[in-house]
Amino acid sequence: MSFEQIKNYKVSAAVIFTAVTLALYLPFFIHTMSLRNLQLKNGENPRMVLPIYGSDSVGYGILADSLLQRGTLSLREVAPLIPDTFRTPGFPALLAIFKAVTGSYKYFPLLQIVFVIGTAMLVYKIGKVFSETAGTMAGLLYIFDPTVIFHALMVTSDTSFTFFLILSVYLLFFRRGEAVFFSAFDSGVLLGIATLIRPISTYLVIPLVLIYFFVLKSRSVDKKTILMSGWLFVASFILILAPWFVRNKLVADTWGLASVQSFNLFHYTIPEFVSFKRGVSPDDVRRELYGELNKRGVIQVDSAEIKNASTLNGISYQYLLSDPVGYVRWHTVKMVPFFLSSGIKNFFYIYNDVLHYKVYETSNENLTNFLMRGQFQQFFNVLRGQIFITTEHILLTIIFVLMFVPLLKRDKRIFVLLLLGIILYLALPTPPVAYSRFRIPAAPYMFILASLGFLMVKDLILVKIGRIK
Repeated sequence: MSFEQIKNYKVSAAVIFTAVTLALYLPFFIHTMSLRNLQLKNGENPRMVLPIYGSDSVGYGILADSLLQRGTLSLREVAPLIPDTFRTPGFPALLAIFKAVTGSYKYFPLLQIVFVIGTAMLVYKIGKVFSETAGTMAGLLYIFDPTVIFHALMVTSDTSFTFFLILSVYLLFFRRGEAVFFSAFDSGVLLGIATLIRPISTYLVIPLVLIYFFVLKSRSVDKKTILMSGWLFVASFILILAPWFVRNKLVADTWGLASVQSFNLFHYTIPEFVSFKRGVSPDDVRRELYGELNKRGVIQVDSAEIKNASTLNGISYQYLLSDPVGYVRWHTVKMVPFFLSSGIKNFFYIYNDVLHYKVYETSNENLTNFLMRGQFQQFFNVLRGQIFITTEHILLTIIFVLMFVPLLKRDKRIFVLLLLGIILYLALPTPPVAYSRFRIPAAPYMFILASLGFLMVKDLILVKIGRIK
């Protein structure tokens, strides 16, 4: 290759994203493996060492082992094997397949690193609809996000869910060509798989199909094709989920995917809301809630089963409807951590926990409670005391503001509204446990819009100072 050819050679985005991701993530993965070896040397339970961390991670591991060893999804390891209806089977199945092939979960983060590369590429491709620069910036932001890095190295469902969801969105809205029906069908299948990994996307099919109709109409697609492709998208989505609905009906006499959302509302959201109102601890409220549950004939140990989801919802809604305005205000403020919570802080906290001593100082103060109570001095004292974490908060605030700027871009506004809608859909159910991990599925769309917003603001400034016309 001549010097002139080298000078004009353009490296593909796939090569750049792959090289950057491997260079950044592999050293962290190697360090994680050294921590795992330290945990095993210290005699910790092999089932609870890295990359397994936290109750969700342990639960997924147990369910995956259950699939491999007993062919059923159950948290019980001895008879009676009560079928689990709290979670969906997607992520345990993925783990089980990986272990069946490799013999262990310890290298599972390598698969998740591949998902990170794939997600970054899809971010780039979607961002290119607005600008290639915006797509490249957004893809790199996703790769460098501390929250994405950390959770790619842990056995959690976020990385795989994010990949399958964005692949579904890309095929439905951004894959151009004549194969409209194939794209719609494939997108529905992938959205179904994403939903089996995390059921939060169950109702996303409704806004997606509505926006899809508008997008196809704007492309002058005929009405018959619009209706047929929309039907294929919904039908393929239902096709993937239907067997699990039937399974839960057979084992628990209840139609539904999982009880996790009802349980989280009952066990986390309501106790946090009521504790804030009354000035008591969330545990006090939980005792009250479980007392109500006992009166309805459900004991606490069975509260996570899907057959009891409607009972949990009934109690939860009583508390919400007793002060709907107060709840909406509280819920809105509690969405702030979804967008601004620190991934670095989460890393510090878990690193300290794994090593069983404080390597990094972190504050566990509830910043949103300080804001809601007008305790601004305490709020700023915490920010001043953790400079790296505060810097990340500032950067995330800038990203949050910038992601609304593209609303001014008239020619692509339908796609801007699509991405904002996905972000809002993912953000709404998460309070009060809206720490950085739950932002991961929304991060690709946030970074695309923020990158575009940054470029728009930059161009506006350059116009103002006369650098460009």
